Amino acid sequence: VDVAQGGVGNANFNAVAQVGTIRVQLLNVLRQPMPAVDVVLTSDDGLVVRPGRTDIAGVITFSGLPLSRTYTVRPSLAGFSSVPPASTVLLEGSEVLTLEFTPAEATG
Repeated sequence: VDVAQGGVGNANFNAVAQVGTIRVQLLNVLRQPMPAVDVVLTSDDGLVVRPGRTDIAGVITFSGLPLSRTYTVRPSLAGFSSVPPASTVLLEGSEVLTLEFTPAEATG
C-alpha cells in the first residue's frame, strides 16, 4: 500500500485460516455408536494434545487443528481393545478427515 505523506490509505487483509478438522467415530462390532469413549489426539511434534470423549452418537470432532502436521488419534476404553489401536494421519487440507475405530472386548 502506497500512501503519500499526510494522506490516508485503505488496506484490506483477507486472512484464510489454515486449520482443519478430524472427526472420530467409534462403532461396536454391531456397527452401533459407542458413547463416552476417551479419545486423545496428539500432533507428532507434541505441540497439540487434545483429550476428549465421544458423544451419544459415538463421535468426537477435533477442529481448529493446524494443517501440515501429522496427528495420532488413540481411543481408550477399559476392557476393550481398538481396531486399529491408533491411527496416524497427515492433515493437509481444510476438509473434515474422518477416522473410524471399532473397539472389541479384550480377551485373555
